Order: sequence, then C-alpha cells, then structure tokens
Amino acid sequence: GAYTVGTPVKLAYVAEIGKTVETNSETKFYDNKPLIVLNAEGATTLTITCAPLALDVLAEITGKAYDSTNKTMVEGVRDFGRNFALGYRTRDTRGLYRYVWYLKGSFGVPDETFATENAGTETNNMTLTYTAVMTEHEFPEEIGGVVAGSVKSIIMADDETTQIDKAKFFKNVITPATAKIETLKIGATTGGTTTT
Repeated sequence: GAYTVGTPVKLAYVAEIGKTVETNSETKFYDNKPLIVLNAEGATTLTITCAPLALDVLAEITGKAYDSTNKTMVEGVRDFGRNFALGYRTRDTRGLYRYVWYLKGSFGVPDETFATENAGTETNNMTLTYTAVMTEHEFPEEIGGVVAGSVKSIIMADDETTQIDKAKFFKNVITPATAKIETLKIGATTGGTTTT
C-alpha cells in the first residue's frame, strides 16, 4: 500500500543522539582466494538522550495505555504494532546542518535515571531507543539515477551556497517524492511567498 504518516510533532528536548547500524560482511573464497565480499545492512538503532517525556507522549510511543482524565499511564500490556517516523538535524564543524528523517521505526521502553534532589545543577535524563527499518512501501522516485524502492531514511545537508529551511523540512515527513532542495531551501518560493 501507500506510505502514510501523520503530521510531525516535537518529541523531546535532546542532549545527544547515538547511531548504530547493524551490518554483516562475509568474504567468499574460490580457488583458495578471497574473491567476493557480501555485505548486508539491517536495522539502524538510535540512542537518544533527552529530557524526560510527558506521560501521554511516553505512552503513545511505547504503546502503553494512558488515561488522559486521570493523567495516568499503565505499565502493562503493550501495543507493539506502532511505527513512527523520526526526524532531527545535526550541525557539523563548519556550522552547516544535516537533516534526517527515518521513515519507519519503533521505540523501546526507555531507560531512566533518578537521583535525590540536591543543591547542584545535575539533571535526570531519559534514554530512548528507536529502531529504524525499511518501509514496506516501494517508492518509485529516482534518487541519483536509482529507484528509491524500500527506504529507511532520507538525509539532506546544507552546503556553503544552499541552506535548508528548518520549518519546511520538519513541517512534513520528507520522502523520496518530496526530497527536493529547490522547494526546501531558504529563499524558495512556495505558494506565492518567499521564505528567508
């Protein structure tokens, strides 16, 4: 079927994101020589250190029951069928940004740290784990001359002459069909208005 996704909302204030890609490589020997290397890529795991989430948000992303009237989350049976897109940006040493959307993934139950209050400036954080996988949907668009097909993520980056408009990039989840620098850059004209 078609790739469908809701309107993006801010998840959390983030301190750090770690990324690990599951890979496998195997060398095949023929005539007593290593002649072929087979490579495979699996899921991508993001470890997100962030401020603690509100209970309703935590319940939503982990598939737990939440009672909005009583502001209560129940840690019990989970709905494991929930998938989410996840977007963020990072800055390189030149001050330019790289923008990322993972199109399909799920959140694990987060790790949390609790400490007694003191007169210091220490804070308690939450560690979210997001596992990104390929979409079931096959995108027909070509990216760099290759049909996109099943997609895990879309990554775009600023350069010295063109900067991406953050508001446009995070307004909707970017897919191979909408990953167009001419409509996402600062100064692009959309609907008769120019963004700066």
